[in-house]
Amino acid sequence: FVNSDTVHKVGAEKWDGPGLAVQYIDVEGPLNPTWPPESHRRIFGDLAQKTFRNNNYGDRVEVVSDRPPGDAERILTAFTRRAFRRTVTAGDVAPFVAIVQAKLAEGYTFEPAMRAALKGVLISPEFLFLRERPGKLDDFALACRLSYFLWSTMPDDELFTLAEQQKLSQPDVLRQQVERLLASPKAAAFTENFVGQWLALRAIDATEPSHILYPEFDHLLKVSMIRETEL
Repeated sequence: FVNSDTVHKVGAEKWDGPGLAVQYIDVEGPLNPTWPPESHRRIFGDLAQKTFRNNNYGDRVEVVSDRPPGDAERILTAFTRRAFRRTVTAGDVAPFVAIVQAKLAEGYTFEPAMRAALKGVLISPEFLFLRERPGKLDDFALACRLSYFLWSTMPDDELFTLAEQQKLSQPDVLRQQVERLLASPKAAAFTENFVGQWLALRAIDATEPSHILYPEFDHLLKVSMIRETEL
């Protein structure tokens, strides 16, 4: 096929050269080999499930609980620990447990009540921002800075555990963790983000060399230019 710029200049509706026209695409999914998927189990664990009749969705499978207050507190404690990226107290979790109790009192079933509380966690400033205190960084703040700087994502279980044990600020442990994070494939995010911002490689598609002046330039060369810089 010709260069897409050529088609763009002529106009797709007037183009009479070789090409491929796609009328529509159907996408079906998600297709889970098993239910519930891992993402669901990481929140709700192995709680029992039940089918409910729903006017909008037909039969709907939901998690159910024989002891909603206890299960809600347990699930939300584990969830807020990851969302807030630190150890949480009963006081941290209490407002979200209260959401579950309020929804259950309104007639909600257990899973929709839990979903309301989980949404509450995800709009909390403790999740949306890194709320660090002035002064020396504590171990959880250190874990977050390491992880978001080198991996562009939240700390993993090993960093969390060391932070909870207040070992991460020990120089030998800190050096060991920096080396571990850099050796991980996740560290590619640091390289891509660093050169992407510093050298503006994210904007490489903003312009394209003239195929007349630079006939040797193609997509492979463009990708290679970025990769060479990252390496």
